[in-house]
Amino acid sequence: MTHIRTITRIAAVLLLTALIAIPTFAARGKADFSRLVTLGDSFGVGVSNVGANITHQRFSWPAVLARQVGLNTDCATDGPRCFEQAYISEPGILPELQLVSLSPLTIQLKPGLGAPLNSGLQRPYNNLSVDGAEIADALQVDGDGNEQFSAPIVLRGLGSMTDQALRLNPTFIAMWIGGDDAFNGVQGGKPALMTSVADFTRDYNAVLDKLVKGAPDAGFVVGNLPTDIRGIPFVSVIPSVLIDPGTGKPVRDPSGNFIPLIADLGGGNFGQLPPGSLVLLTSLQLIQSGFGIPAALKPLLPPLPNIGKPLPDEAVLTPTEIAAINQRLVDYNSAINAAASSRDIPVVDINAFLNQVKAGIHAGPFNLNPAYITGGIFSLDGYHLTDVGYAMFANQYIKTINAAYGTRIPVAGLWQFLQNNDPNAQASSELPIFDDAAAKAMNMLTPPPLRRRMSH
Repeated sequence: MTHIRTITRIAAVLLLTALIAIPTFAARGKADFSRLVTLGDSFGVGVSNVGANITHQRFSWPAVLARQVGLNTDCATDGPRCFEQAYISEPGILPELQLVSLSPLTIQLKPGLGAPLNSGLQRPYNNLSVDGAEIADALQVDGDGNEQFSAPIVLRGLGSMTDQALRLNPTFIAMWIGGDDAFNGVQGGKPALMTSVADFTRDYNAVLDKLVKGAPDAGFVVGNLPTDIRGIPFVSVIPSVLIDPGTGKPVRDPSGNFIPLIADLGGGNFGQLPPGSLVLLTSLQLIQSGFGIPAALKPLLPPLPNIGKPLPDEAVLTPTEIAAINQRLVDYNSAINAAASSRDIPVVDINAFLNQVKAGIHAGPFNLNPAYITGGIFSLDGYHLTDVGYAMFANQYIKTINAAYGTRIPVAGLWQFLQNNDPNAQASSELPIFDDAAAKAMNMLTPPPLRRRMSH
């Protein structure tokens, strides 16, 4: 028994030592978060269920990170330690989706229309993430009204993402961008829609060069990208074979084989989807009207108007297209790692995190996984995250910053999301929920963050 206690103590000391150890790789600047600035895309905005509104924007990964380092994300008036975001009232200017019924599955946009809440801020926002932004947009888009719908709301014609970041004299910069450079090829069903590796590499380096030159003493962290699109609900919910709507099981032909859907396979080729193909979530209504169902089955099915018509090319991804997209993501990550390493910028391994999500993450008694609707990580659009997902995403940034800069920023606890998102709910002393044991140990070593007060 004594030996067991001794081993336990040694293990605890080793764990604590690992958590507070001196960084093992170089990190530029200092861990000063007084003027934290973030750059990114829809994940940075906090888009969930296809739309952006204050309910979810408060849990964007930049907002979670800001609160964990002691900044105020809900300032009544601007002031010191205010982390300002371009909040939009519910249900959003692009309203979010809501689940109306599980059987039959019914998802629709929330009624109404939101509006910007703090557009009169007399300086750039700290969170400069723009929905739909690609890496080149960080240098070029200025929100003059002719770009993505959120660019005018966030950037307001005051300059590009990088220009406005430098206007704030940032003491620390956090960035995650590049997902849309790839996702354009996913949601469009065509790898040709993705940014070329050469252009991505050029623009990523240009963004880092500009920010490092303009804020040479700022701390800095960036994140890499997922390298396998398979497994996210956007491409995994709808099978590539015919499903019996009554049983939810695949239909078999007289020989016992599954019946593949038919589609435009690209290049003027039409035929059965090959094994390993993916059908996009956005094609659900097409299939329900008959698209993709072989004409030979028409006598056996209800009178659907489009039976025999192939699914369009942009609704499906063949194995060849999937491989091309995944390889492009690998190449993007190589560019990110090289650009960051040459400037002593730590890289958050978001790819590893999302692989963990696909495998399932245990949080207390709950299993968080990529299952559509029930998994807890991905929102109803099948691509953006839930509030829980974004908090876990932010925790990856916190862990990397702690490792690189020797800080002890507490990770965000997940208990709040298990209590109906009530911001006034108190954490249960019996069921503290953290996303892994090491994070829990780190939290035990760190005093709780100061209670936030509204600025006067």
